[in-house]
Amino acid sequence: MTTRARRIAWLIFLGYGVAVLFIALWPTPVNQPFDTQLQRFLDWVHREGVPQQVNYTFVEASANMLLFVPFGALVALLSAERLWWVCVVFGLTLSLSIELGQYLFLPQRYATASDILANTSGALLGGGIVAVVRWWEHARQIRADASET
Repeated sequence: MTTRARRIAWLIFLGYGVAVLFIALWPTPVNQPFDTQLQRFLDWVHREGVPQQVNYTFVEASANMLLFVPFGALVALLSAERLWWVCVVFGLTLSLSIELGQYLFLPQRYATASDILANTSGALLGGGIVAVVRWWEHARQIRADASET
C-alpha cells in the first residue's frame, strides 16, 4: 500500500471510529426514534412472505455486525498481511469496551453478549474480506509473473 493510500485509510479509520463511538455512547438507544417504523416495516415484510425469523432481534444483530465490517476491514488493511486476524482481537476489545461503557455509564442502554458477538463477527467478516482480496491479488501476481517467464 502506498504512503498516500495508508494516510487515507488512517483518516477513514479515524472518522469511522468517531462515528462508531458517537453511536455506541449515545445516552439513549439510537434506534429508539425508529422503533415504530421498523416494526411496521417488519410487519409488512412478514405479510409479503419474509420469514418470521427476520424480526427486530435479527435486524439489530445484523446492524451491529454490519457496523463492524468496515472496522475489521480497515484494521486488516492497516496491518501486515499475515496479521489480518488482529481485526478480531481489536473488534472484540472495542466491543467489550463499548458494552462495558454502556453498562457502567449509560443506564438507558443495554449491554449484551449478543452485541459483542455480532460486533466481533462483523470485524472478522471485514478482515476476512481484506485477507481474501489480498490472497487473490497475490495469486494473480504470481500467475502474471509466471506467464512472463
